[in-house]
Amino acid sequence: MGNNQTKGAHRLGKESIGKLLWSLSVPGVVGMATQALYNIVDSIFVGRYSSEGLTAVSAAFPMQMIIIAIAVGTGIGATSLISRYLGQGNKQDAKLAAEHTLILCFVYGALTALLGFFLAKPMAHFFVDDPGIASQAADYLRIIFVGSIGLYFPVCSNNILRGQGNTFYPMLVLLLGAGLNILFDPFLIFGLGPFPTLGVKGAAYATILAKIISGLFLVYLLFQRENDIIPDFRGYHFSPRILWELYQVGLPTIAFQLLGSIAVAGMNKLVGSIEPLAIAAVGVYFRLQSFIMMPIAGLNQGLTPIVGYNYGKQDQKRVKEAIWKATVAALVMATAGLLAFQLFPRQLLQLFNSDEALTGIGIPALRRMTLAMHFVGLFMIISATFQAVGRGLPSLVLSLLRQVIFVLPLMAYLLSHHSLEACWYAVPIADTLAAILAILWIAVSARKWNLSSERN
Repeated sequence: MGNNQTKGAHRLGKESIGKLLWSLSVPGVVGMATQALYNIVDSIFVGRYSSEGLTAVSAAFPMQMIIIAIAVGTGIGATSLISRYLGQGNKQDAKLAAEHTLILCFVYGALTALLGFFLAKPMAHFFVDDPGIASQAADYLRIIFVGSIGLYFPVCSNNILRGQGNTFYPMLVLLLGAGLNILFDPFLIFGLGPFPTLGVKGAAYATILAKIISGLFLVYLLFQRENDIIPDFRGYHFSPRILWELYQVGLPTIAFQLLGSIAVAGMNKLVGSIEPLAIAAVGVYFRLQSFIMMPIAGLNQGLTPIVGYNYGKQDQKRVKEAIWKATVAALVMATAGLLAFQLFPRQLLQLFNSDEALTGIGIPALRRMTLAMHFVGLFMIISATFQAVGRGLPSLVLSLLRQVIFVLPLMAYLLSHHSLEACWYAVPIADTLAAILAILWIAVSARKWNLSSERN
């Protein structure tokens, strides 16, 4: 294991930055793009079923994001903790960390199921005033929440495997889950063959069923003998220290994810009070945007270890080169997305639903909300750089400003003083302000890190 670590360290410090960034980013980019594609296709099937169904799923999405936030944060904390313990040669605590993670999955699954069973209806009615749409959103939420163990377990198990250096099989399982979900959607939503027509409920059942099947594959992978650790619970004991160390890394990630949930929920509440179909437009925007932004997040997965290692080594030249090349790649991806939204908003909307009322609201919404998409790509690279050098607070503050503090009050002001069409400008204004602040913050910080010097 020591030899492997030396080889990996040598690679981060010596190998070509472009080659490193490519090889380390591809699994993340593929995984994130797959997840984004699944979100889009899932919503396309629901939108083809009905525009009301698309609105219902979009209204439920912020609550679903809370489950994702907890699962992803717990999983990333587990990856970090397990890999660190294994790096120290401490297999016993690595195994204990994996076992705590699995137990947390079942605890969160049980609590979420109880909340969903009793509170799905009031949660849906909080976001949607229309009784019919709220009823569909409640049905969707109840199924997702009650079956949430099927969401928690695959995410956390994938991260347990990643903590042991296994990135290939987790990617395959992610592809399997997304593929099964897309396969099940038309049968359960539209009632093809022997299946009943379930509509929005069918989309929820398809999600849970696909996750459960992919989870069964993960059970098999977790107990393979070639793994460094096998969570068999022999000698298990509860350890507050393990939980503390796990959530030192996991809680900031949960906070990042929850900010997205708050942003979507706030936007839905604001525009839904004017026009329920605008909630569907917001949902389409976030799903299509994710197809650009999630691969950039995958790029950041490759950037982070390169910057972290070379920052620790005080190799300023390689740090700057990595940040520059990642920034160019992110700007290319974000600008491609910007052009697609500006040139083809009608075609993008009609992938989901051809209702003229929805396209009438959605076309200006997509065009206006994406005006500063290129700045979002830059913002994400800067945020990842702060995290890579061990300064998570600036990333958290910047995300809070961009996703909540800037955008929601501005959107509320534009809605009350102007119009629904005007309120969409709140998003690019917030993105631009956050990007400018991020650039200034990293410029000041870089001087303190001595990254403006050419010393090697």
